[in-house]
Amino acid sequence: MSDHEPPSAPRVLAEAAAKNLTILLVEDDRMTRLMMARPLEMSGYRVLQSSCLSQAREAVASEEVDAIVVDGLLPDGTGMDFISELRGRGILKPVLFLSSFFRDMTSFNQLRKDLKVAAVLYKPLTAAELVQQVEELFAAPAAA
Repeated sequence: MSDHEPPSAPRVLAEAAAKNLTILLVEDDRMTRLMMARPLEMSGYRVLQSSCLSQAREAVASEEVDAIVVDGLLPDGTGMDFISELRGRGILKPVLFLSSFFRDMTSFNQLRKDLKVAAVLYKPLTAAELVQQVEELFAAPAAA
């Protein structure tokens, strides 16, 4: 292969799989979830997809999850309630909170200060922006 040829999809996926990190993606809108999951997978993450909190709870109980991306409003509750539940159980995995709502300062402060959310992201959000945020969760800290 020359330097100017793009790598094959299987090669890209094989190289990306070396990250060995699992992201739980909790989003009720199927198309949004798929549009977020695929770029994360292509970037080397294993992505578990949940469309509601009950599925997300099952995933957290049965899988080793390295980070969670959770929507604000879900059919069976809110992302904030889910994060609060996780924190109450001592689960301190990094969380990215994603929503079209919860744009007020009170919610932002609760998410960042009380629930220790790594970032609050607002829809619409591009897949590239989501991948960048996830990459930042696992980036090595800069040398002092």
